[in-house]
Amino acid sequence: MRVTSPNSRRALPAATRLAWMLGLSATLAFAAPATGSQPPPAANPAIITTWNAIAVATISGPAPNGAGKANAEAFLSYAFTHAAVYNAVVGITGKYELYNWNARAPKGASPEAAGAAAAHRVLMEYFGSSPTIAANLDAALAASLNQIPDGVSKEQGIRYGERAGDRIIALRANDGRFAPITYTPPDPTPPGVWRPTPPGFVPFFDPWLGQVDPLVIASLNQFDPGPPPAISSDLYVDEFEEVRDYGASGSLVRSDAQTETARFFSDIAFGPMQAALRDLAMRRVSSSGWDISDSARFFAGVETSLADGAGAAWNGKLK
Repeated sequence: MRVTSPNSRRALPAATRLAWMLGLSATLAFAAPATGSQPPPAANPAIITTWNAIAVATISGPAPNGAGKANAEAFLSYAFTHAAVYNAVVGITGKYELYNWNARAPKGASPEAAGAAAAHRVLMEYFGSSPTIAANLDAALAASLNQIPDGVSKEQGIRYGERAGDRIIALRANDGRFAPITYTPPDPTPPGVWRPTPPGFVPFFDPWLGQVDPLVIASLNQFDPGPPPAISSDLYVDEFEEVRDYGASGSLVRSDAQTETARFFSDIAFGPMQAALRDLAMRRVSSSGWDISDSARFFAGVETSLADGAGAAWNGKLK
């Protein structure tokens, strides 16, 4: 076969033909955008801790900027948020298995955009009825997305993150939250059985929490501690005396370290606890190379475990 130059009908020598073909191939290669030359999808792991802090302000922060949930209900809200963020991220990266979902994202979608959109979607669903909270969440989402270059990757990530949020919302519909379950102590109430105490005589808080559908364990009965020891048993007496002796404000047997530990665990609220999780995650990102998938998995694992732990504890209390 004879090859001619673009500007001549004359046949070219073999060496010239080879040089011309190689040059044409190189020109075409550099002229066309190569798949590997595209910038990687935005995937800054800081988005996970950023939205954890936003979740804290939304769920447990005081009104009007927050819902003021500084009680056991909040465990579920944190779990829902981070389960959605986890699915949004790993559905793109493929590093871990999805949580109760099988919808993969378009190739090249931004996990950073997806994580922010998923958290925003879940928090808006449960707390966005407050105009102040809704406005704050929208502003937070805009600030997060402004850090990500515009383009198809960003838009695909946003859409996939919204789907991840919708998936968690659908999974948790009719899960037993706020069911009209009440606890009424027997009358007369025998010794050793819980009853409201003065001066407020506040009833059992959220009995439904002990019957809500768990997130990761098979059943809230899975770790049932069983009934408490009989009030006349040696075990009950031993544990009562331990609490009395070590728990007294002027205890002579409690060490300084035990006092500090007790104060820490009695005073710690959701804000400081979540801040500690963020600190640990950021340290792992810096020291151990955690990426966005690792950070998302860490928060999802902790938050769902805490929620199921609270449910299992409430389940044991109800029995």
